Amino acid sequence: HALIGVGEAAITVVAVAALPSLARRQGRSLAGVALAAALLAVVLLAPIASTLPDGLEAVAGALRIAHQGAPTFVAPLADYGVRGMAVGPLATVLAGLVGVAASFGAGWLVANGLTRGSAAAGSAPSA
Repeated sequence: HALIGVGEAAITVVAVAALPSLARRQGRSLAGVALAAALLAVVLLAPIASTLPDGLEAVAGALRIAHQGAPTFVAPLADYGVRGMAVGPLATVLAGLVGVAASFGAGWLVANGLTRGSAAAGSAPSA
């Protein structure tokens, strides 16, 4: 699992290095471009996603601890599937689209809260 972390760190470094050039763009247009890219990635890549377990699941399976006890939380879109829908590319795409919408919605709420908070702090009278 540590190797996966190294790969994720490398991806993060590349993304952060690209941020200064992206920051010059308008906030709303950047968010729109990011949302469009995420949606496009889901539609194009989700159907060809690997069905193999991720690193943590693979280690848990190898150590035979994967199915010990009942889960404390049942994921609503477990294994990128949708309840009542046959497992397949369409279910994976739909689950991915729901995930993208939830992520962007949460990000928008946080950004909106931060923007309002900083605007209110900036308009406060100074003593």
